Amino acid sequence: MIKSRELVGSDILKKITVYTLLMHKAIAEAEFFGRLMDTFWFRETVDLHFGSEYELKYTDVIENFIKRGIVRRRKGDLITVVKP
Repeated sequence: MIKSRELVGSDILKKITVYTLLMHKAIAEAEFFGRLMDTFWFRETVDLHFGSEYELKYTDVIENFIKRGIVRRRKGDLITVVKP
């Protein structure tokens, strides 16, 4: 049960991350975590599924996406290669 809850939470965070990047096209990497924290859905998802470990979950998602080529760094910004 706990593992499936974490998988659901991770899936939601991944979608939130990509959707936010798509909305802005490019976001300064230094500002992106703060932007996500300003959203209700990011905080709520982390609270519900991961016990308020906001920065840890953000780092997990971003680093995984960068490693997989879904998110890229470009001149200090983060962008996604996912097509809208």
